[in-house]
Amino acid sequence: MKRILLPLFLFLIGYNAFAQPITTSTTTYTVPQLVQDVLFAAPPDDGGSACVGTVTNITWRTDTGTNLPNNNSIGFFQNTNPNFPISKGIIMSTGNVANAPGPNTTTQGFGATTWNGDAQLLAYLQSLAIAPATDTSKNATILEFDFTPLTNQMSFDFLFASEEYGTFQCDYSDSFAFFLKNLTTAGPTVNLALIPSTTTPVSVTTIRDNAYNSSCASKNVTFFGNYNGGANAATAATNFNGETVLMTATATVIPNNLYHIKLVIADRNDTNYDSAVFLGGGSFNIGSPTIGGVGEYAGLTSFSGPDAVCGSAQVTVQAGAVPISGVTYSWTLDGVPIVGANTYNYTMTDPGNYCVTMTYPSGCTQTDCTLVEHIPSLPIGPASDLYACPSFPHFNLTQNTAPVLNGLSTNVSYHHSLVDAQNLAAAISNPSNYVGYDGEIIYVAVEDDSSICITTTQFTLHLNACFTNPTPITPPDMIQYETVLNSGVSSFNLSSQTATVLGSYSAASYTVSYYLTQADAIAGTNPIDLSTGYLNISNPQVIYVRLHENSAPANFYGLTSFNLIVVSLPTASISGTTTICSGGNATITFNGTPNAVVTYTVDGGSNQTVTLDGSGVATLTTPLLTASSTYDLVSVSHTTIAGPTTQPLTGSAVVTVIPLPTVSISGPVAVCLGETATITFNGTPNADVTYTVDGGPNQTISLDGSGTASIITPALFVASTYALVSATTAGTPVCSQPQSGSITVSVNIPPVINNPTPYEVCDDNEDGISCLFDLSTKINEITGGTPGLMADFYETPTSGIAITANPYCNISPNTQTLYVRVYDISSPSCYSTTTLQLIVNPHPVPKPNISDYVQCDYNSPGDGVEQFILNSKDVEIANGQSGVAIGYYLTQADALSQTNPLPNVYTSGTQQIW
Repeated sequence: MKRILLPLFLFLIGYNAFAQPITTSTTTYTVPQLVQDVLFAAPPDDGGSACVGTVTNITWRTDTGTNLPNNNSIGFFQNTNPNFPISKGIIMSTGNVANAPGPNTTTQGFGATTWNGDAQLLAYLQSLAIAPATDTSKNATILEFDFTPLTNQMSFDFLFASEEYGTFQCDYSDSFAFFLKNLTTAGPTVNLALIPSTTTPVSVTTIRDNAYNSSCASKNVTFFGNYNGGANAATAATNFNGETVLMTATATVIPNNLYHIKLVIADRNDTNYDSAVFLGGGSFNIGSPTIGGVGEYAGLTSFSGPDAVCGSAQVTVQAGAVPISGVTYSWTLDGVPIVGANTYNYTMTDPGNYCVTMTYPSGCTQTDCTLVEHIPSLPIGPASDLYACPSFPHFNLTQNTAPVLNGLSTNVSYHHSLVDAQNLAAAISNPSNYVGYDGEIIYVAVEDDSSICITTTQFTLHLNACFTNPTPITPPDMIQYETVLNSGVSSFNLSSQTATVLGSYSAASYTVSYYLTQADAIAGTNPIDLSTGYLNISNPQVIYVRLHENSAPANFYGLTSFNLIVVSLPTASISGTTTICSGGNATITFNGTPNAVVTYTVDGGSNQTVTLDGSGVATLTTPLLTASSTYDLVSVSHTTIAGPTTQPLTGSAVVTVIPLPTVSISGPVAVCLGETATITFNGTPNADVTYTVDGGPNQTISLDGSGTASIITPALFVASTYALVSATTAGTPVCSQPQSGSITVSVNIPPVINNPTPYEVCDDNEDGISCLFDLSTKINEITGGTPGLMADFYETPTSGIAITANPYCNISPNTQTLYVRVYDISSPSCYSTTTLQLIVNPHPVPKPNISDYVQCDYNSPGDGVEQFILNSKDVEIANGQSGVAIGYYLTQADALSQTNPLPNVYTSGTQQIW
């Protein structure tokens, strides 16, 4: 169930929203209310009296009679169906409005032969040959009223619907008309219910689509709206077969004239098929009063932007062409009510947003606003009164031109009246020689080139005492040095010129003042303040001087001027900071004011001077330097039109002297045959060293940051000499000088030595260690007794620490190898090596009881002497010990010292042998 309920629900919702029919009522509003509260209501207003001016004389006729309250062919409708283009309004039908709502499921034919038609409508159609002379008019619904339009256009929206669309659209046509007549001028009656851009009345036969009846051609099909027959019937908003699109009835009218309009619709010939006209609620537009100018501002409704008014001009406006009877008016400026402003016209004097609210007798209101902007008056200056002698009343009015223009560049004219000045009329033709009278007011007009506005001022002519313009003495130009270098500005005491300007005039009777512009000097405005020094603003700068007699009118004065001239202070700079090699020199350059004299010192010494040439340059060459030197600026002196001056200076040029590089060479005096040698160079850090080997070509090597470098010679077999050539510094500048020094490496031959026999001692305590090794006893055996040879003994081949103890104690039990280095004392590095075997022999243990060696006396019996072979006892004595040597001695002492051993074949008598 859930799968089908939801689609069904949505379908029903969609259908209801789409197919919502209009609703109608003949009781919601009376017919006068339909006119005032519906037809004239301003959307989206839903009721209440509309601002319709004077809508009067409302009459109507329906099926129930004339001006009866219970009509049923004229009523109110509302709509929410998007296919019907009017949301609410008045429906006028040739039947019963209650039958008008959709869907289109029945044929409307409400009417009766007793329901009269309209003779004016029938006559109008017949005059156009739309209706034959034999036609009749029936079932007419008529709505009429008088109104007064407030603008030159009136309009309202309407839509025509009929049951005759489709089957009867080719031959039958109910019709309607909107008859409008100007009652004020008694003009002709015109029909407003016309097809747009034609003179053809709207009807079924003039607007149709042959898609719904092919018996006749379409006419004005673009104005046909919906056909509600067939498949469209169920969703139609109305119960009529068809309807036009929404159209607008319009007419050009005369504001404030009284008009009568008659809205009529009727059946033709029969009463069977009804038609209706729908009038859009709130669409009857007769305009609203608009604020507009009068007089010179006639036709203007805007007084801002390009239509802004001049200066403080007064603009008279009115709300509409004529006052509306019964309406009250109230004016506001920027939202604030204007006291006393309660008529339909008003004179606006200030800028701002002006609004007028019109309240009608019904209580409704209409408001219109306009923005007033003022074009600013030109910033002109004041004009001065002019004076002349009564005997010669001639005035030069143009004396006021410059002060009035106040720096502007535009046209100035002089007039006898303010009105003439404001309108640029009757300008005085000879302003430079005008004959005036005492007390005459002259008006000045200044044109604004960017607008049509005129700015005015005035001055008065006076005929009184005869003053003359004083003649000031022109003072000399003031010439001074600038206060700050390169500023071009100096402080001038302008008062120092006053005495010169006065000349013979009395300082008590005349005033001297100074000005930046000639216009200010003429007008006597904005004098320069003399309480402090004046700082010029340009160079040169003109200063204007005004001389005025204190008792005379302001326009009696004399003018002159002089220049402020600022001379640049002399200056100089120094350059030439550099680095040179010791013993060299450098160029010091001075740049500055041409022909100035520059004072300087060298290493803080006494002042020295140099004169710059015409281009402002001077150079000098330092002496040959072996130490750094500093050139410091002291001052610069110069003489110009402003006089002599000396200005202190700062700046220096430093010549840094690099010492010449040096280098030394070192290395071994001799090496062994076939060995290499390390040659070391020491000197100026980072210097490049040039050297030769055995007088060959130059070679180079660079010292490191600590001033050291070394090379390793090839294997040498003969003596070799390394000689210095020169040393050169790295960087800029490059400094170099020759170098002397060399080293010769001789080649020595390693000594010839013997391999020594093992050095054996007896173990004195059976621990394999003995301290009885006297190594010096082996030296001659090793060196062979060669003079000058030295022998050192080492415990390891790499030890490097010679054995110094003698006698020496072996450190390896029983056996130990010592390493021997033999060298000539004159060349220790050239040496030969061999090894010496140390042996600690354990004491042999003889057989405790050795049998006597008994021999028969064979050889010379009886002599008691016989030959003994002593070593025949060795086996017995060794008693199984291997590696023992057995010697035979006559005494125990000899045995212990191993001296005087007996021969192996020993002849003896009975004897004790050790």
